[in-house]
Amino acid sequence: GSNKQAAKEILKAMRFESDGYFFAYDSQGINTLHAIKPSLEGKNLYDLKDENGVAVIAGLIDASQKGDGFLYFSWHKPTINAQAPKLGYAEYLQKWDWVLGTGIYIDDIDQQVAMQRELRTQELNQHTLSAVTISVIGLIITSILTSIAVSKGIKPLQHVADSLKDVAAGGGDLTARLKVE
Repeated sequence: GSNKQAAKEILKAMRFESDGYFFAYDSQGINTLHAIKPSLEGKNLYDLKDENGVAVIAGLIDASQKGDGFLYFSWHKPTINAQAPKLGYAEYLQKWDWVLGTGIYIDDIDQQVAMQRELRTQELNQHTLSAVTISVIGLIITSILTSIAVSKGIKPLQHVADSLKDVAAGGGDLTARLKVE
């Protein structure tokens, strides 16, 4: 009825990513909706096979009714105007005898994974750079503080050494108190 027709119009207009769209077949394989190729509507494509011999429509119908709804196959990809591997998903809507499906091209998934991997690599590089910078700053501060502490510790020893040199040279005051801090 009118709900089915309204749903068709909404689904025809919906898009996701650059090549994502919806399609529907009845349980006999007759196309009832195709957002990209409306010319397929009314045609029985049950026996349609992809370039690798996968029964696409029969497989999606079967997956929607008996399996998990997923099917790998090849299909025309509009943005490259060529066949491309695709992961399809279909859900059986018994009320309307519709196998409603969609899919995503595998190269789009690979592209998304590569983009995420690149982002993670950039984040890791940034975190590594931050950690190294903080470590170097810490090392410089530690070196400065150590240098100050050592120089303060050496001054009294230098005074003792100078006094001992005076005594050894035959001079120096043996009754003088050594200043130790």
